Amino acid sequence: MTFKDPVLPDWLGFCISIPICIAAMPVAAGLLAMLGVAWCKRRILGPHAEWRRWFAWYPVKVTIAEWKWLEVVERRSGGILWDTDYRACEPMAVADQAGLE
Repeated sequence: MTFKDPVLPDWLGFCISIPICIAAMPVAAGLLAMLGVAWCKRRILGPHAEWRRWFAWYPVKVTIAEWKWLEVVERRSGGILWDTDYRACEPMAVADQAGLE
């Protein structure tokens, strides 16, 4: 069994791959930096396993078929690799909204 000669000579393959790698480096560095910032934020603030009130300024899925938007919902997150969970919360009492007790 004989192998055919390569389509591209070795020197031409290197001439093509080196500029592609150089062009891809800033993109890879940016993605790694964003992931690093998210990781550092989680290390400093820590994950929030308990439910916290949050204003849904973008549409979030609270159940399989229900979405909330521009309302107060509750959310929790266990870390970087764990998706954020949302659930609808009970409406606050008027005294709670005004900050009165």
